Amino acid sequence: MVDSPALEPFELLDHLPVGALVLARDHTVVFWNLQLEEWTGVPRDQIVGTCITQRFPNLGRPIYQARLQGVFSGGAPVIFSAQLHQYVIPIALPDGQFRTQHTTVTALASPVADEFYALLVIEDVTDMTRRLQEYRGLRDQALAQARERQRAEEAEHEQRVLAEAFRDIAAALNGTLELNQLLDEILKHIGRVMRYEMVNLMLLEGDTVRVVRSQSPTTTGNDAVLGLRIRIADLPNLRQMLELGVPCVIPDTAMDADWVDLPVTRWIRSYAGVPIVTRQQTIGFLTLTSGTPNFFSQPQAERLKTFADQAATAIENARLYAQVQQLAITDGLTNLLNRRGLFQVGTSEFERTKRFQHPLTAILLDIDHFKSINDTYGHAAGDLVLVALADCCRYNIRAVDIAGRYGGEEFVLLLPETTLPCGLQAAERLRAAIEAMRVPTAQGAISITISLGVAPFTEQTNDLAELIQQADRAHYRAKQAGRNRVVPST
Repeated sequence: MVDSPALEPFELLDHLPVGALVLARDHTVVFWNLQLEEWTGVPRDQIVGTCITQRFPNLGRPIYQARLQGVFSGGAPVIFSAQLHQYVIPIALPDGQFRTQHTTVTALASPVADEFYALLVIEDVTDMTRRLQEYRGLRDQALAQARERQRAEEAEHEQRVLAEAFRDIAAALNGTLELNQLLDEILKHIGRVMRYEMVNLMLLEGDTVRVVRSQSPTTTGNDAVLGLRIRIADLPNLRQMLELGVPCVIPDTAMDADWVDLPVTRWIRSYAGVPIVTRQQTIGFLTLTSGTPNFFSQPQAERLKTFADQAATAIENARLYAQVQQLAITDGLTNLLNRRGLFQVGTSEFERTKRFQHPLTAILLDIDHFKSINDTYGHAAGDLVLVALADCCRYNIRAVDIAGRYGGEEFVLLLPETTLPCGLQAAERLRAAIEAMRVPTAQGAISITISLGVAPFTEQTNDLAELIQQADRAHYRAKQAGRNRVVPST
């Protein structure tokens, strides 16, 4: 141990808020300030005059020895940074814990010529590190809260947009029962809350589906798929939804062994579809497609399901409305058009005929001696005769022809694109078929005949009622001529 210099030159170090000690060349502690006493609990008189490496073995390591040796030779200051573990000087506390230090070593001139002391200024960065960690924790917590608020705001915005979309769809449902308009509204509102490259609505028709509506963000539809018919058995994704009644999500079609490419769908890389269900029966599908892999996931399918439910309601309402409308214009006994339906459908055809000057022929017929059939066999048998006559009319006319019960035992047939000669041939064919028909009843088989009047549309025909009146006058002449015959208008 070397003789320590007087402490007075170093007493100013007691006023520093940091630790400070002075070493001689042989690493003997020359001075130990009050801050170090407080930190370590080691009194000055117990450490001054001892070798520093006894208290801090780290300083005996070669890397520190080399730096200290440079200081004792009058070199530049050396920093033992707490950021580098090999330079850290841990100071033991009375409770056995350690504090991390940032130490600066500076050369001090010695009273002995060409000699230097080493002044070690030690800053305790333990609290600073703890505060930094607390700050980082608070920062991370604030960032997490900000992200959570953003997610909550985005979710709230999405829910608001979704609610507005459903409100608008509900308004459309209340405002019209026109199915195509309703389906277009639903597809439009899907685009308000969901991203896709194409949305398709398909309806089941037997063992196939038909694309009835198709939209994309840049167009009102896709002519390549609109009207497309696909067999359910050919597409596993549709078959799965039909059999299980659950959504189908294919994040990447290239990675799905069951995905089937069609010429118009080879661009699709991500798919989400849901069944449209009404009265516990699947009636169609609503599908989203994208050319980007992993574009869709299960949450999108669940949201799409809510729109499928809206579509189901629209389709069901429209179908019920169509059924009611059909019942309003259908004869309950024969299932032909009633008088109202005959004029409603027939007037549309008459106007088309008049506008384009195409041929149109009307046939009015009734059953000969129908009153005697009711009187002899009863009204139940008479109803069977009317039904049989209606069925025979349906069988002997074309799909484009219009048949209706005009009243009682009178029936009217409208034959579009048919001239008078062709109309007379059709009437004669029907007359012969009726004459050959036998109607089974509880009282035995009944044979009937009919009388028919035929009238063509001309430029002088003002409306459908006038055309039917002309056929009725011809029919009256057929009655006067002996019945069971066809008579043209004059």
